[in-house]
Amino acid sequence: MCMSKTARIFIIAIGIITLLIIGGFVGAQYQEKINGRIQASLQDSSIKLASTEDYKFTSADIAKIEASIYDPGQYVSDRDEQIVEQRKEREAVVKRFMQSPFRVLEVKKNPYGDDYVVMASPRGYRDTSCGGVYTADACFFFLEKNTDNADLKAFTPEFVGIYGGNGTSYDESSLKFVDKDTIQFAVSGGDAGEGVVGQKETMKIHGTENASGK
Repeated sequence: MCMSKTARIFIIAIGIITLLIIGGFVGAQYQEKINGRIQASLQDSSIKLASTEDYKFTSADIAKIEASIYDPGQYVSDRDEQIVEQRKEREAVVKRFMQSPFRVLEVKKNPYGDDYVVMASPRGYRDTSCGGVYTADACFFFLEKNTDNADLKAFTPEFVGIYGGNGTSYDESSLKFVDKDTIQFAVSGGDAGEGVVGQKETMKIHGTENASGK
């Protein structure tokens, strides 16, 4: 029995639609699997990045710390106590830095005042910029007082603000003070055809909240 032309076209169409449905289903399953792997990888990275587990000192670490200890001399009455305190303090600094989830990108002294601005970004990126599409997505700014006070509370930084979220990234070494209350830095990047190069951004560091540096 010969099939009519219309019937053949109908069967072919049904076959094509079936293949498209199967292909779409398989593609969706594959994409879901890939997305799952990416998400798992990101979760693993964030866990390692913000790990609260104690940093384990290696023998090389210990040797470096020991080599840095200043011996006040055998005639100092509390010599042993001083050496122990030095070791504890330096081990604590190393451990806290190794466990910290951020990277310090720049420190700039205020030439008009007695404080410093510290710029940091989350770890996990191989560049020294932030705020852009291909960098850490935000730059965090903090203010620290310049003091000789040994009390750690005197060194507690003040949160100044955040820059990021619009696709432009910080231009390295561009941070500077324009007056005692204001910092300025340059950013570059953005969407194709609408990008910027060296665009100046300012941020108040005293008495003003900064949501994004704008």
